[in-house]
Amino acid sequence: MLIHGVALMALAVAALLAAFSSIQKAGWLAAASVAPVLAVAGVLAAWAAAIHLTGGEKFDDHPWV
Repeated sequence: MLIHGVALMALAVAALLAAFSSIQKAGWLAAASVAPVLAVAGVLAAWAAAIHLTGGEKFDDHPWV
């Protein structure tokens, strides 16, 4: 879980840096289609990394349900 979490965090940082870099280099109008996709990918990767780094998903179901 730790290796997956660290890899996902690296992916999140890379995607968010690419989004900011595309806005700075291409301007707001030219990066309007690329930056939101990279930003969403970065946020989702950060969310997945947080789940992996904290131990993964745990389901709290009753054994008889």
